[in-house]
Amino acid sequence: MYGGEINLASVAGMVAGGLVGSAIPKFNPIKGSGFGTGVKNSLLELSYSAGKGALTGATSGAVQKVLGNEDKNIILNSAIGGAIGGFSNTLFNVGMMGPAMSFDDSYIPHGNDRPIHRSGGLADWLNGTGISLGRNAYGSNQYDSKYRAEVGIEESFHYLQQKQLGFARFYGRIISEAFKFGFDGAYRTPGTLENDARKVVNSFSENRPFPF
Repeated sequence: MYGGEINLASVAGMVAGGLVGSAIPKFNPIKGSGFGTGVKNSLLELSYSAGKGALTGATSGAVQKVLGNEDKNIILNSAIGGAIGGFSNTLFNVGMMGPAMSFDDSYIPHGNDRPIHRSGGLADWLNGTGISLGRNAYGSNQYDSKYRAEVGIEESFHYLQQKQLGFARFYGRIISEAFKFGFDGAYRTPGTLENDARKVVNSFSENRPFPF
């Protein structure tokens, strides 16, 4: 449903496209480091996202067609819209947080749904440290390997919290706790999301078992 009206067919199409999208395996970067690997991962992720978007869009269009949509180009237009949407979203992530990178966060019990770790992009230019945004776990490469690993583990754990709480509730708590206790205080106050993340990082650094 790209630029069309909302009706039963369009809603059914969105649901069908969403189901197909959720069934497609998630993108995972190739292993390696350096500029060349970053370029390869960016191209692979952009291609993957465009292809996934095209498939989910085409599915949505096909369902709408079956349910009576009279636009003879609905399948093609939906596929093109999906491809553009997927490509644009990934391009934004790469530009803001850098290319996907291989990172060992097996310490965090994610199962098969692990975050995409990133470094670089505009965030590095702005001297960012780390942030978890959706499935993206950004950590700056401007630090030594030990600190970079700790940042990656912290943001990976935040993604686990996000899956447990839900996107809106997770960010709502992060923001409210920062306002209530202050940015630094949120890390020191037991029971906050940042304090729990700090416990995980400390346990990881000291080679102790996962604390939760």
